[in-house]
Amino acid sequence: MHFREFINLTPDPAFVIGPAQQIVAANESAANLVGRPASELIGRMCSDVIAALHPGGERLCTSTGCPVYQSMVRGEPVALSWNNWAMPDGSLLPISGIVLTSPSTEDARGDDQEALVVVHVTGKPSIAPPPLELRLLGSTTLRVLGRRVVLPRRRRVIELLAYLALHSTGGVHRDRLLDDFWPDESVGNSAPRLHVLVHATRQLLASAGIEEALERRGPLYVLDTRYVRIDAFDFEVRALGVLRVDLASTDGGALEQALAAYEGDLGASEGFGTWAMPEVERLRRLYHGVLRRGAQYFALTGAIDRSVECCERALRSDPLQEQFQIALIAYFGRLGRQADAVRQYEDYRRILAADIGAAPTPAMRRALDRALHAPE
Repeated sequence: MHFREFINLTPDPAFVIGPAQQIVAANESAANLVGRPASELIGRMCSDVIAALHPGGERLCTSTGCPVYQSMVRGEPVALSWNNWAMPDGSLLPISGIVLTSPSTEDARGDDQEALVVVHVTGKPSIAPPPLELRLLGSTTLRVLGRRVVLPRRRRVIELLAYLALHSTGGVHRDRLLDDFWPDESVGNSAPRLHVLVHATRQLLASAGIEEALERRGPLYVLDTRYVRIDAFDFEVRALGVLRVDLASTDGGALEQALAAYEGDLGASEGFGTWAMPEVERLRRLYHGVLRRGAQYFALTGAIDRSVECCERALRSDPLQEQFQIALIAYFGRLGRQADAVRQYEDYRRILAADIGAAPTPAMRRALDRALHAPE
């Protein structure tokens, strides 16, 4: 049976993709999912029609490792737990899916090969994401209406959005903005700069159809965060959810999500002004708390390699955290990696001597002794 016949036998949305990555057939359920008649889908590139999204929000068919391409190359099914389908009204529909490739034969030519994409709806539509999404932990990325866009040339627009979002309660007074953004300049010089910066920020918001999200209320600038999502907020919610329960009640999935949400310090690729340092430090401490919980949780479940990973991630951001140094040496001992335990101790000893002119504490030495004499 050919795929074009099969799609009418399944109640799930189904598409047949030709060798040129064009849709050659689609059933009625697929047309309803896309919101266009099936006849209008024929001949269109699958990447323009299939709106399956990765958990990070990237469209599946424009990301690396396109499942249709992978299935055709490998000649075998590719089953993926896709996250969502972007609906025409902007809402997100939970889905899963599979790609099947027509079986190859000695007589079949490569340009005759087709793929069948079947989408299974697993839940009800969720509320659409806010029009503007800004990632600031680690490298900066910006999404407007679900699509990743080029960052504005005037990069302080990103800083102003972050500043206003992090101070969203009640807004920020103009004078405070001027002091924090241009601390060494007179009001006569900084006020026009603020005017230009606010105008550029409104232009960016207008591209998402939300220019009204930034308001001027007398001397106050107010950003309506219902229209703007900052990843720092998402991380904080996930981190606090993990840390508010005791170790025995830790949800492994929630822990993994919190760890994945922190990709680096706030504004690490932007060089924010000194105003951001308290927020950077606060979020970093929260991240270290999640790493501490992660190390304990993974050790409890026997995944010592993951405990090592948590400690190493913490020490990459601050190598002077002795509690993580001690824990890492202990985990090396439990894994039988005594040489790594010695190397870690010596590296820390050199860092202490160079940075603060101190030597490792007795607790560090005891941790190394225990690691070196750990049972097999």
